[in-house]
Amino acid sequence: MRTVFQIACFGICILFGTQSLATSESAKELARFTAQQIARQSNFTVRDQFYWGYLKRGESNVTRLTLYAGNQYVLVAGGCEDATDVDVAVYNSSGERIAKDNSTARIGIVKISVHETGTYYVKVTMYRNKNGRGAHWSLVIAYK
Repeated sequence: MRTVFQIACFGICILFGTQSLATSESAKELARFTAQQIARQSNFTVRDQFYWGYLKRGESNVTRLTLYAGNQYVLVAGGCEDATDVDVAVYNSSGERIAKDNSTARIGIVKISVHETGTYYVKVTMYRNKNGRGAHWSLVIAYK
């Protein structure tokens, strides 16, 4: 499964890497497109709701979500053209990290299954970007 994610990430970075306008819209498109590709290959449903914003280099945003026991989730954080390393991590209600992507790309992908319905926290971090100031990001969630 990890290979599918790596191939999707590589292909999408090439596909979207030629755009010149760095916007929140391009970050949303990248994250949604990636989530849809994974969903098609693995029978997931992509949530309509997504999260987005602008982060300076080294900054993070934490989004609180309710995840349901027995479901599998794919969380995709994508960055605009100025983003070069966007990471995503998931924490349980106790603050314990339960998943983290290990890529150094403008897309971070995490796949998890939760055993308890409850509140979880998704942390998106802008580790690096081209301009040194910041970049737009978006988070899209798929489930089954």
